[in-house]
Amino acid sequence: MRTQSSETATADIVSEEQKRGGAILIELFSSQGCKTSPEAELLISRLGRGDFELDVPVIILAFHVDYWDYMGWKDPYASSLCTVRQKAYVEALRLDTMFTPQICCSR
Repeated sequence: MRTQSSETATADIVSEEQKRGGAILIELFSSQGCKTSPEAELLISRLGRGDFELDVPVIILAFHVDYWDYMGWKDPYASSLCTVRQKAYVEALRLDTMFTPQICCSR
């Protein structure tokens, strides 16, 4: 009986991921001031927990933007740097507007 060492097994996994194109990066832009963001955050947390059988690994980043703070609820996790990051995506992808929740994906 032939057994496979953990180093060989790890190399096989890495090789397989490279064939598939690697991991998918998912970035969620949300705010506590946005009433639809909780549903998106729930979906992202389920992805992070591995609730779905995916063929590729997923890397998840979440950013709270600050442009909803003017509505009266200040999101304690929000940052203007997150808003700038989202704006850069909107400009690079030539989107019409920024919104929450918004998800950007790349491989």
